[in-house]
Parts: sequence; C-alpha cells; structure tokens
Amino acid sequence: MNNALTSPSPARVLAFLGVALACIAAAGAYAWWATQQRAQVAATITRTERALQSLPAAPYLLLRVTGPGGSHGRMAAEALDAGDGARSVSTMNCDRVHAAANRGICLEAKRGAITSYHAHLFDSSLRKTASFDLAGAPSRTRMSADGSLAATTVFISGHSYSAPGFSTRTSIIDANSGRMLAVDLEAFAVIKDGQPFKAADFNFWGVTFTPDAKGFYATLQTDGRQWLVQGDLARQRMTVIAPNVECPSL
Repeated sequence: MNNALTSPSPARVLAFLGVALACIAAAGAYAWWATQQRAQVAATITRTERALQSLPAAPYLLLRVTGPGGSHGRMAAEALDAGDGARSVSTMNCDRVHAAANRGICLEAKRGAITSYHAHLFDSSLRKTASFDLAGAPSRTRMSADGSLAATTVFISGHSYSAPGFSTRTSIIDANSGRMLAVDLEAFAVIKDGQPFKAADFNFWGVTFTPDAKGFYATLQTDGRQWLVQGDLARQRMTVIAPNVECPSL
C-alpha cells in the first residue's frame, strides 16, 4: 500500500486562491461601502443642523444629541412641525435637560481626570441664570409646568436603580430666585398609613410637579419596593399613596 501524500493539482490551487481573493475583495468592498454610508449620514446631520440661540416659540422636542460628531452631548431642539427634519443645536452640554414656560435646567458632567457635576438654570435665550454643584452623576431633572420650580436627581453611589447599594439625592430648586428649596428629599417627613415612615435605605427619584407647582409626586424606594409618594413643599412632608409605582409623570 502506498501511503505517500499527493500534492494538489495546480488547477485546485488556482481555484482556492481565486476563492480567497474573491472573499478578500468582497470584504474590502463592504468596508468601503460602510465607510461611505457613515460619511453620508454624518454629512446629512451636519447639513441639517442649525444654531439654537433661544427656546423655540412653536411646539418642540428638547433633547440631548447622542450621535457622533462635534454636537455630541449638546442640547438641541426639533420643532414638531419641521418638515425638513432640521435640528437646532446649542453650545450647552447637558447629560439631562428639561424646559417649560421659557425656562429650563441642564445637568452637566464635566469629564476629565476628575469628573465634576453641575446644574444650570437657563432662560428663553439660553442664558444661564444660576448654577449649582451636584453631588453625583445626573439621573433625572424636571421643571414645573409654569417654570417656577426645578427638580434634580443624581446618583451618589451606583448608576442604576436596580443595582444593589445605590444611593440617590433629589433636590428641588426655586427657578425664579435660584434658591435651593430642598437639598435632599430625605429630609422631608414621610407618612404611611397615617404613621411616620422612615428607614435608612430611603431613596427618592422621578419628581414631577403638580400643575399649581405647590406639590409633587415622586418614587420612594425602600427595602426593595417602590412606592408612589405625594409631596407638599410648604409642609416639607410626603405621603405614601400607592405601592409598585415608579417615575410618575403629570
């Protein structure tokens, strides 16, 4: 029996090389096509961006740009009736942003060797009217419907409401004067079933204000459960009104 290995024929070698070269060429062509597509999308975004110099008068969406390019992280506005899909972009960097009644709030993370966090109140001309240092990473912010109040929530530890051991700080600001009305909602009294309710693991977030801006609703988490609370700013107290409710919105 002859166990010697036989060399492949020249025709088979050429066929293999042809298939390999075809695969390489196809991969290169796809990479070129994908690069061209990304360039076209980037060019389209650049062409349709305008400078945002004031809050629009017509109904609009206020947002944070998360796409690639020089506008990443900036506050932008899109008119709801814009037929061309154009976007107006400000020079303000915001991780969270909200506006109402020609006034807004921007939560900013200044990233670097040491990251710092800040809140900025601004008027209809996007002029900053007051600024505050924040104690942690921005999570949520909300203005009252009349623009008189602002709420901020930051993570003191952790970056997710589902992560064990996370801690939040939720504050309320008088947007007219720039004065802090509540540094931390954990300082408010909480009532549940007519009795004082308190635990070391209280965390609050998701503030939304009542239309008259005299009260608010929020999420309270303790012992792994979420509760809907109704807050009274003047009395600095909150009442638990329902279980298993998170991030109310009015």
